[in-house]
Amino acid sequence: MDIIDLQCFIELAATHHFTRAADNLNMSESSLSKKIRRLEEELGAVELFVRSTRNVSLTSAGATFLDYAKRIVGAYEEAESVLSNFHATKPKVINLGITASSRIEDLSRVISAYCKNYAGVKFKITESYTNDLINLFNQKKLDMIFIVDTNSNSFNNARIFPLFTEELYFVAGKDHPLAAEAQLRLSDLKDEKFVMYSWSSAMRKLFMDTCISEGITPQIVHECNSYKGILRLVKENCGVTLMIKYLVDQENRDGSLVSIPLVPGLRRQYSLIVNSSSMHRKIIADFVNDVLEKLSSKITY
Repeated sequence: MDIIDLQCFIELAATHHFTRAADNLNMSESSLSKKIRRLEEELGAVELFVRSTRNVSLTSAGATFLDYAKRIVGAYEEAESVLSNFHATKPKVINLGITASSRIEDLSRVISAYCKNYAGVKFKITESYTNDLINLFNQKKLDMIFIVDTNSNSFNNARIFPLFTEELYFVAGKDHPLAAEAQLRLSDLKDEKFVMYSWSSAMRKLFMDTCISEGITPQIVHECNSYKGILRLVKENCGVTLMIKYLVDQENRDGSLVSIPLVPGLRRQYSLIVNSSSMHRKIIADFVNDVLEKLSSKITY
């Protein structure tokens, strides 16, 4: 039984879709299909999936086997991680993923202090959208990701460490009709035109889910990949946005923007998501402990 076949089975079980699973695994659909068929044959011609033209779902046998497959892959990855410690010449690299709106200054201070004790450790940092980072994490290309926490079911073989929450503010130009308000409700913004991140952003998802729960359909007139671009558009009165005050203050030295709190408050939870098998590497475990000691519940704007 091939460990890669098991990893393919787990990914397909998570996505319920051959195309998405194949994309996440960086292989063709035909190759993925062959691996699943081979696995089913090795298990005694047992069907693991119910296949349809649109998606797939686990059979009863598949659901039972999924738990075993995860344990087998987890044990393999743990053994691989432990054995890597015996390679003295192997570079000590921590692959970390962050979003563009992460509090990188705070994380950088943790990294700086950590590297004083582990001079031989190199950090390789990947910046991208939340969904892209989750895909890279599930492909084992990142040891950990520092992101706004989403559904825990999105992660394969992960440990989740909640760190801190941040409050979102309504942000508009200083001459906006609502600029003088001390606080706002989400319902006050139902007619506003928003500048937001793309759908790959957890911030966009949080915003949309909250609006839908309030019975509001927001008007999103512009999208941008970076918080700096969003705030530039807001400065030019192209719309309004929601953003943490920390990021707004960085780009508002000219005082052209106003930040107004929402009631009730809308907060996002930051977490450190770590590959469970990577926790057996001392350099990973020690860094996680440093992050928890220095950042957990200490930033609550």
